[in-house]
Amino acid sequence: MPRVVGVWRYSHGGTFRERWVAPEFEVFLKTQTRVNVGGLVVNDEQFRGKWLEGVHRGWVRVNTNFSEVVAGGIDFMFGEFIRRTDDPFVGYGHELKLNSTVKIGSQLVLETDFDRRQLSEGRGGPEVFDTYVLRNEAAYQFTRRLFLRLVSQYNSDEDRLEIDPLVSYKINPFTVFYAGSTHDVVDFDGPHGWTQTDRQFFVKFQYLWRW
Repeated sequence: MPRVVGVWRYSHGGTFRERWVAPEFEVFLKTQTRVNVGGLVVNDEQFRGKWLEGVHRGWVRVNTNFSEVVAGGIDFMFGEFIRRTDDPFVGYGHELKLNSTVKIGSQLVLETDFDRRQLSEGRGGPEVFDTYVLRNEAAYQFTRRLFLRLVSQYNSDEDRLEIDPLVSYKINPFTVFYAGSTHDVVDFDGPHGWTQTDRQFFVKFQYLWRW
């Protein structure tokens, strides 16, 4: 199914701020799979007083729920991006997002998200940044009342790992008790290596009032 989406945007004072036009083609497959291919053929914007034009890029997006056990998707954008700093410029790079969900039985759910962003000062120019975030979440429903979740996230830009366990117990349909903690671990270059920089523990009691 083809379509074209476009935006012309002005400020409240009537100043022209942004315009873009994006043709897309979308296909729905039988296995609950959707494929989207498109691109920005027009993309001009005023950012921090600087007019940036010709920011062209394309994308491919695939999302699927082809089985009751596994689902996932990929979102890949490539081309020109605005480096949004005090001195903005148009660079060349890509953004890649991956996600997956795996259901093992009726109790265990595993989710993974990967987000990578890379930008250079033009095609083949010096690299500005190349960073990614990897997030994993495991959730286990022991009983109708008892639930356990463990979230871990790594940020390559900061060399930081975050680990957040959480347990909840539903006392009744209106009352839930939570207990958990957060842990930040940073990889310092040198003899210290991976070092825990922050740790917190918390409990929460939630009661739903009905009138």
